[in-house]
This record gives sequence, structure tokens and C-alpha cells, in this order.
Amino acid sequence: MKFSPASTRPVNETCASAATLVAQTPVTVSLASATQDLTSACYGPSTELVYEFTLATTQDVRLFASPLDTLGIPELSLRDSHCSAPRDELTCRLGSPASVFAPALPAGQYFVAVGATGPSDVTLLLEATDPSPSPGDAGCANAPDLAPGQTVNLILSDHADAVNLGCLPGAPDSTHILTLPQASDVLLVGASSNNDTTAVSLGEPSCEAATRLACGVSTTTEIGTNQFFTSAARAHAFAVPAGSYRAVAESAAGTPVALTALLRPARPATLVAFADDCSAPFEVPTSGGRFQGNTANANPDYDAGCDVGNQAPGGAPDQMLHLKLTAKSRVVLDMSGSNYQTLLSVRSGATCPGTEVQLACAAGYMPDRSFLDLDLDSGDYYVQVDGYAGNSGAWLLDIYVVPDGA
Repeated sequence: MKFSPASTRPVNETCASAATLVAQTPVTVSLASATQDLTSACYGPSTELVYEFTLATTQDVRLFASPLDTLGIPELSLRDSHCSAPRDELTCRLGSPASVFAPALPAGQYFVAVGATGPSDVTLLLEATDPSPSPGDAGCANAPDLAPGQTVNLILSDHADAVNLGCLPGAPDSTHILTLPQASDVLLVGASSNNDTTAVSLGEPSCEAATRLACGVSTTTEIGTNQFFTSAARAHAFAVPAGSYRAVAESAAGTPVALTALLRPARPATLVAFADDCSAPFEVPTSGGRFQGNTANANPDYDAGCDVGNQAPGGAPDQMLHLKLTAKSRVVLDMSGSNYQTLLSVRSGATCPGTEVQLACAAGYMPDRSFLDLDLDSGDYYVQVDGYAGNSGAWLLDIYVVPDGA
């Protein structure tokens, strides 16, 4: 046990008593005795202390909160001159360390709330520099086009939280124009190679949160001791009218994101009845579609390469679908919304059930269920809708087909 001299309670608890923060001068923020006075879109109830700074001219502002211990994860909230209300928050961030980038802030007074998830000590640093050129994909007004079916690799390390569709508050983002020539079903996919939280969302040209049509955030699941799997973020919007929209990709840590927009003509979901085995597989249109079924009353006919071990022959109850490709295509299959632990396997061959395609089996024991993104040659394919570890139930399956050159 260690006793230290009694410390003085901090006085900068509120916006009215904020301490002055000087650029390029780090300060130590001790949060052990702080209380909660403000709220943030990036984190829940938390204790914080408040600082203020004034810009004489328009400048880029960067804030850094670095932990000095392991008692909590730092939290940052940049706020305008009104400071105290939720609407006064300009951007925010949670991280270890946490950093906020606000480009081209106009001259005026600003406030910074610094908190942590525990009674930590944190180093706070403000940097203010001359405005830098804005990336071409920052904000909504002059966003570049996003071609349907094509993947764009986005570097977000120099991006700010420029758009707020309310999907992943505080995260650096990139915005693209997505044009729908007809009423369409839309799937946005955002993938990261890092253990990062990513998000994709679809909204109207104003990029106001109230216009958001779809939002998807990646999930991280522990698959072993200190081993984690992070899914791709997926956002679905069905029967979206023809017109111009905004596709937004976000990364909590500002790491690279691969963004794809997939389209197909809008149509309601099709019920897959029977299709219990290869005697009568359900025929999938060459353009894909949205399908639903239930394996609870089906038989366990076929094994799958990504199922858990020690299963009975045939594994879980399954249903079979047939997809004939007339050209080499990118085929995306997504079982989001299914209400049990799914398993999805794509097989190829002249006759059903064919042979499982390499790397074309996805176990959906995670909340966002099975997902496959495949490049397939022309030919016959059999889609095995199955259950992981013996599970069965009601399922949903979205299939998007993008022929080469489309």
C-alpha cells in the first residue's frame, strides 16, 4: 500500500471553469476525482475535465490524448463556443491514444473535454497549423463518383470526421456519390485489414443524419486466446428509388478501408420452399436476388468444409440453390439477418452437389452471419445454405452478381 499527499480537486470541471490550453504545450490531466458534466456521441457516461483555446485565424487543429497508465482508455470531445449541449460537439474520439483532427477551423473559441473509461492520468496536446488541402473525398458537396461493383481502396489517415450520418460518430470518413439508374437494392461493404472498427452508410446528398438509409458497423469476435476476427462492415438498403446518393466509409482508427457498392434491380424477397437436396435445387436468377427460407424442417444432406468438428454425417439441415453463371463474375453472398448460426458453402460442378470451391465456405457464428465475396468463372454453382455446429432455422440470403466488365 502506498500513501501520497492529498491532491487538490481539479477546478476545470465545466465549460464555465475551463482551463486554458496552449498549442504545443502538453498538460497532464488527472481524472481520478473528476465528475461527469458533458455528454458525447462517441462514448457513454464518463468523467471529464474541460479545456478551452482560441484561434486567431483559420487553422487545422489536432488534439492528442495519450494514457499514462492502464486504468482507462482516453476520450476526447471537441466542442464549439457554446460547449455544454450535445449539439455543441464538433467531433469526438475514443482510443488509446485518442486523436482528433479538425481541418480549417474558423477563428474563435473552442472547448475540449478530456475523459477516460477509468481513473487515468492522460497527457493532452493541442497542435494548430496552417490549413492543409482538403482530400477530394472529404464531405458531401463535391464527392467523387463510386462505380457500382468496383472496389476503391481508401486511405483515411489524413481524413477528418467530415460527415455525420450517425453510423460511427467521430470517425474519419470518405464520401462518394452513388448514382442509381433505377429503383435498386444496395449493399455497401467496407473491409479493413486491421483490427479496427469500420462502418459504411448510405444517405441522401445533404448527408444529414435524418436522411440515412442504411448503416453497417463491423464486429470483432474472439476466435481463440488473444485471437480476434473483425468482419467487414455491411449496410443493406432495399428498393431505393433512382437518384443520387452518398456512400460513406468510416474507420475508427483512420486505417485504410476497401469500399464496394453492389446494386441489383429492386425486387421483394423470394421464398425458397423445399429445395431440400439435389433432386430439386432452387434456381437463382443470373442477376442474383434476395431469398429466404427455413432449414428447421430440412434434412442434413451435405457436409461443409468450415463446419465445427465431430458433427454427424451431413452436419446440420440444409437447402440447396443453383446459380448458373454465363460469364466470369464477382459474386457476393450475405446472410445478414438470419436468426441462427449459419453456414454457407458454394460448390461447383456439372451435377449437384458438386465440389466445394476453395475458400468458399463461411461459418456464420458471429452476429452478422455468413458472408462470401468470390470471383467465379462461368459455369454451374450450387449454394448450400446450412447451419454451423448443427444449428437450423429461418435464414436470409442476398446474392449480388457482377459480371466482368459490367
